[in-house]
Parts: sequence; structure tokens; C-alpha cells
Amino acid sequence: MKIAFVHFPGRIARLPAARAGTGPTEFLFGAVELERAGHEVDHYEVDPGAPVSRVAARLVDVNAGRGHLPPHLAAAVLTGTRSLLPALRGAEVVLATTTATAMALAVWRRAGLLRRPLVGIVAGLLNAPWRQTRRVTTMPLLRAMHAVLYGPGELAGMLALGDSLRGRVHVVPFGADAGYWSPGDPAREPEVLAIGNDGHRDWATLVRAAAEIPAPVRILTGQPRPDEWPAAGRSCSRGRGASGRPRACATERTSSSLHLETRPSSRGRYAASSRTSLARRRSARRRVPKCSERRPSRPTPSACWRSVVSRSCVSEAR
Repeated sequence: MKIAFVHFPGRIARLPAARAGTGPTEFLFGAVELERAGHEVDHYEVDPGAPVSRVAARLVDVNAGRGHLPPHLAAAVLTGTRSLLPALRGAEVVLATTTATAMALAVWRRAGLLRRPLVGIVAGLLNAPWRQTRRVTTMPLLRAMHAVLYGPGELAGMLALGDSLRGRVHVVPFGADAGYWSPGDPAREPEVLAIGNDGHRDWATLVRAAAEIPAPVRILTGQPRPDEWPAAGRSCSRGRGASGRPRACATERTSSSLHLETRPSSRGRYAASSRTSLARRRSARRRVPKCSERRPSRPTPSACWRSVVSRSCVSEAR
């Protein structure tokens, strides 16, 4: 069988090491194992941070952030997957390894531009309650694919969306390459390492439990630090300083049993950024005086174009 995998950037770079056995294969979502079983696998990548027009961002990203369009739907991913459609025609099955690529490819499948069976690995579709507009726009996409979940935690919620999804939602636990990973040195002090940015990761519970865990606990995430934080715990944030260089985050062992590193999401990423950007834009609008407050009477749109403060006036006239 000829299978096409569609990833976010960074997976293809890991492919040679995974094939050679010098790197773990789980980063390729089973593609290496499928190759070893005799299937032909092609890999493609879509950049969610690629530039898009302001109109596309407003139509797609903003409305997805407001809860009207499917979760994780992004204009950049729609554009990137659209450009892949000619190459995907040669595949017998298309497998999307992220929720965003799955949603975007489902759009093209519903539009009749992708005529191959679609399997989408999805997570976080139920992180926020669905309003009616999101249901109307998302359900047809879910019916256009076979959705794969990492675990059973979201299965009941997904099936509760409608009987039409029965037989289309599957649980395939995320595995690890047992041929690459092996138990560590038993003489080394054990350590708990938790990594991830998923919106439903319960970091607050892990932080509270850290006091009773007889080992250092290290959390690496882009999520905000929990409100409850032990006095002995350490936290630091990886970002960029005034010079533009990445800030260093000390990792030396201390007397603390809890250590948190936070890394902000990359610019242009779809995850949870739409709502944040929208809130910032709304806040900025509130700070800018209206045209009518600057002039004796409210100007017409044409007057706004000619005024010195045309930028704010034009946005208001629209």
C-alpha cells in the first residue's frame, strides 16, 4: 500500500536516523514500522507558521479562535495542504499526524479536491465547549475522515457528538520504540520528567503531588505556571532577550524537588493563539480613541482615509 504522511515541520529530519536505528521511530507515528512491513510511505510537511494574508487570517484563524470554525483550523495549514494535493493523488491513503493537518485535509476532501481515504491523528478537539456554529462546521469534517485518538480519555466525548461518528473514531495508544529506548542506569537517582503543551494536561495536580514524590520533578511546557507553587520550587521561562538570543534556563541540580521550564509557542502557531490575539486586538481597539472623539463630528469613511489618523479611522469605518 502507498501511504502519504502529512506532518508539521521537524519530522522528516528525524527520518534517516529512525530508519537506521540510531533514533527513535515513534516520532514518525508508525511510518518506519509500516515501511519495514513492506508498505511504501511518502512524507510531507506543512508549516503552520507560514505567512498568510490578513483576509485569510481574519476569516479562518479568528473565527476558529472565536469557536465558530473547527478547532485547530488555520489559514496557513489550509494553504499548505492545498499545495500538496497534486502530490497526494498518488497515495492510496493519506495520514495526517496533527489535528490541524487533519482538519485542513478534511476540508479539501469535503470539497472534492482530495479523493483518497483520510486518517487523522487528532487531540484536543473537545478542549473547549462547542457552540452551534462549530458543530455545524466540524461534524462534516469528522465524517470525512477516520479519527485516531492517542488514548480513551476523549473517546466517549467524541462518540457523544453523534451516531454518525461510530466506526470512524479509533483509539491507538501512542507507543515508544522499545528497540531504541532502554531502562536507565539503576544506580542513577530517579527523576520525573513531564513534557507537553496540551490544554488538558493537569500540571496543577502534578505540582501538588511533587511534595510526596521521592524524586525530583521536572516539567517542560509552554502552558502558564500553576497558581499553587511550592516555595522551594524553581521556575524559569525560555524566550528571547532584548538581543534576540534565546534566554538560558538553568538546569543544574538544586535542593528543590520541583523545577518548571516554560517555553512560549512560536509566532504564528495556531494553538490557542487565535483567542489570545483576538483579545489583544480588542484591547488595543479600546485604547484607541474613536474618530468621533478626535473631530467635532464623526467623519465619513472617505474623510478617515484622508485624515492623519487614517489607520484607526479606516479600521473603525470597516
